Amino acid sequence: MSYPQRLLGFKMFYFKKKSPEPWKSLKIFEIIYLLFLNIPFGGHGQKYPNSADLSDALFRDANLSNAVLSVSTINNADFSKADLRGAKLTCIYSSNINFVEAKLCNADLSHSVLIDTSFRGADLSGANFERADLSNSTFIFNVVSNTIFSEANLSGAILRAKDLTFDQLSKAKTLYNARLYPELEKQLRDKHPELFEEPKGPNTSEAVTKCKVDDIKF
Repeated sequence: MSYPQRLLGFKMFYFKKKSPEPWKSLKIFEIIYLLFLNIPFGGHGQKYPNSADLSDALFRDANLSNAVLSVSTINNADFSKADLRGAKLTCIYSSNINFVEAKLCNADLSHSVLIDTSFRGADLSGANFERADLSNSTFIFNVVSNTIFSEANLSGAILRAKDLTFDQLSKAKTLYNARLYPELEKQLRDKHPELFEEPKGPNTSEAVTKCKVDDIKF
C-alpha cells in the first residue's frame, strides 16, 4: 500500500471513531482519490453496502471531469456549475441533488435513482440517462443534443429544454404527469399514449434501474 493510501486509511480510521459520516473530514481531492481506489468510506443509511455516502457534500464549481462516483449514495448534494464531463455516475442512489449549470457532457448516469434533481441550465449533451429514475426532476434551459433517455422514468418531471425531441422522449419508460411543451406533448400522446398512463407494478426506482453493482465496469 502506498504512503498516500496508508495516510488516508489512518485518517478514515481516526474519524470513524468521531463521526458516523467520516468522509466529511476529508478534502475534495482526498474524496476523489478514495473513490478511484474503490475504498469504502460510507456512513449510515447508504443504499449499497460499503458504498461512498456523499450526502450533503458541496462540489460547487469543482473539477470532477472523468471522475468515478458510481455506486454512491448522494442526497442533498450541490454540484452546481461543477465540471462533470465524462464522469461515471452509474448506479447512484440520490434525491434532491443540485446540478444547476453543471457540465455533464458525455457523463454516464445510467441505472441511477435521481429523484427531485435539478438539471436547470446544465449541459447534458451526450449524457446517458438510460434506465434512470428521474421522477420529479427539472430539465429547463438545457443543452440536450444526443442525450439518452431510453427506458428512463420521467414521471412528474419538468421537461422544458427547448432541444428535447420526440425521438428522445418516445424511448422513455414513462412520462406520467410530466410537464412538456404543448406541441411536443401532443405529438407524443398521439403516437405513444401509453407513456402518459399511470405506471403499474413494482416501485419504479427498483423496476426501472435494476442496477447490478457487480456488473459495473470502473
